[in-house]
Formats: sequence, C-alpha cells, structure tokens
Amino acid sequence: MDLIFESIFVGFGIYSIFLSLSRKRLESWDNQFLRNIDKVASGIFSIGGILFIGYWLFDVLMAFSLAADEQEKYGIRNRLFGPYWFRFWHQPILYLISTQALWINKIRRNSPIRFLIGLLMLISFEKLIRIITSLHRDYLPSSWSIPVSDTLVNWLI
Repeated sequence: MDLIFESIFVGFGIYSIFLSLSRKRLESWDNQFLRNIDKVASGIFSIGGILFIGYWLFDVLMAFSLAADEQEKYGIRNRLFGPYWFRFWHQPILYLISTQALWINKIRRNSPIRFLIGLLMLISFEKLIRIITSLHRDYLPSSWSIPVSDTLVNWLI
C-alpha cells in the first residue's frame, strides 16, 4: 500500500514541477483542456492525500495495538512523542496540508507554490525519518543522548 501512495505522490510531484516550469509555454495550447487535466490530477492527488492519512492512522494504531512486549510499545511511543516527534508527525501533516490546499483555485494555479509542492512530494520522508532516528539512537546504551548546547551550567560543572 505504501508503494501505491508513494507512486501517486511522486507522480504528482513530477507533474507539478513540469507544469509549473512550462506553464508559459503551455498557455498557447487549448486552455480548457489543460485546466481539465489539472483539475482531474489535483482531485486524484487530494483524494490520495485523504486516503493516505486514513491509512497512516490505521497503521499507527495497528502497530501500537499489536506490539507484543513493552519494548516495542516504548519504541512506538518514542517515535510518536519522543525527542524527535516532529520528524514523525511532519510527513502526514505536510501531506494533508499540501493535498487539501489544491482544492483552492488560487493555490492550484500559482506556479511557485505548485513547484514547491512538487519538490516536497519527491522527498521520501519515511527514509529520512529512519536515517535521522537511527543516527540518534545508537545501539550502545551509553551513546543514547540528545545533543545539548553548551550553557553556563555545563561550563561551571
């Protein structure tokens, strides 16, 4: 299922980048035809965003309810509300906002915003989250810490 959503988002990202970069050149073509294609593509993308949020919530709830031991539950709670909680929550929030913003006609027709949405859809947030959290959580318990900036108290100690 993740592959389907990733294909929809990456495909729409490529389409949005192409459309925003070549909008001036494409205006010489039939405008009504291009508007209809854009409305259909934006509608499919917006519905895909709603489906993604539902699937994401279901996946998180199932992972937490099927966790066998306390260590797995701690890992899930740590991802949801731990020190890097914003890395876990920014993907669904960003997907929800960017997909539902395209229902507004001014946003859908604005080339720089469409270019930005297209770039954001090309980033694989799941891989980014795994890399950041794996670098944070080393396998040695003595290495588990969050980098703290130097303060006056640290220098006095």
